[in-house]
Order: sequence, then C-alpha cells, then structure tokens
Amino acid sequence: MCKVLVYHTERKMCLLLKELLKEYVTKFDEYFNYDRSEFIGLAKRLQPDVVFFQRRYQLQETTSIIHCFKVVWPHCKFIVLAKDDVECQHLKQNLIGYSEDVLDENNMDVQLPIIIDKYITKPTKTPQINDDIVDKLTKTEKIIYKYLVEGIKPRKIATLTGINYETVRKHIQNIYTKADIHNYKNFSD
Repeated sequence: MCKVLVYHTERKMCLLLKELLKEYVTKFDEYFNYDRSEFIGLAKRLQPDVVFFQRRYQLQETTSIIHCFKVVWPHCKFIVLAKDDVECQHLKQNLIGYSEDVLDENNMDVQLPIIIDKYITKPTKTPQINDDIVDKLTKTEKIIYKYLVEGIKPRKIATLTGINYETVRKHIQNIYTKADIHNYKNFSD
C-alpha cells in the first residue's frame, strides 16, 4: 500500500484516479493550490510514494517543480499526465531524468494498470501484532514494534518517528530481547 498525492489535476481526473487506485492506496491527497512552496511543504509532511501531476505549465516550469519536489522527497515517483498522445510523446522525450513516467489522460484505462504494476505496491496481508510482545514493551518500543511488523526498516523508522537512528537500533535490540526474537524477519511473519 502506498501514499499518493495528486497535484494540479482537474477534479474529474482526480476523482478517476482516486477510484482506480482505491484498492492500492492507504492515503490519497489532492492539492490544487498553485503556490509551489506550499506544495513542497506538503510533500515534506505527507512523504508520498507517488505523485500524479497534470502539466499546466511550460516545460521548463514543469521540470523545475519536479526537481524541487525531488530534492525534498527523492524517493517519490513522479507521474505526469498529458492531455493527448502527442503531448505524451513530447513529455516522455523531454522529462527524462525528471519524471518516472508520462500518461496520456485519454488512454488511462490501458496505461494506469502498467503504472500500478511498476510503481504502486499491491495490497498484502495485514501484519499481525502479537499482544504478548506488546505488553512487555515501553511506549516508544511499541511504536517501533508496530513499524517493524509492517516491514519498515530501522532508518525509515528513525525518519518517521524523529528518533535518532542509533536510538532506534537500541530500542530494536530491547524489543528483540523482550520478545525472544533473533531474526528481523520474525516480525513480519
């Protein structure tokens, strides 16, 4: 499951994306304001996995917006929506290195499943939290344990919680000891 941000997209297209992606997405946010600095701030807060962006600017401004966004959140995949096949081909040639992909809005039903397979994690079974382990943990360890069960790596946990990476590692060692677990994979089984 992933977080999706839709930026500068017509309402009709936004609703279509929301409907088509509903089974793959944990959080779906729409942003229509044209203030770039607000958008970058939003990206920092949301940390989306995928951004759908409908091009409304000149090519140079489009690349600038994508570049600013990727500086703030480099792991995000940027999908640009083109109004037709001609614009789609033009953008594919000119956005190499900026955008992961370009979609023709008129051909979404064919192209979106490809995008989903390439960039959006398909749903998996919900991880189970062991209550016997949780009862033994401190408040902070419970938070970290929840992330571990979801398969999130320690560095990402440090980023998400605002806890120093070395401190997160120490908490994980404590969790391992209290849970009598000797392997990271045991958390996601």
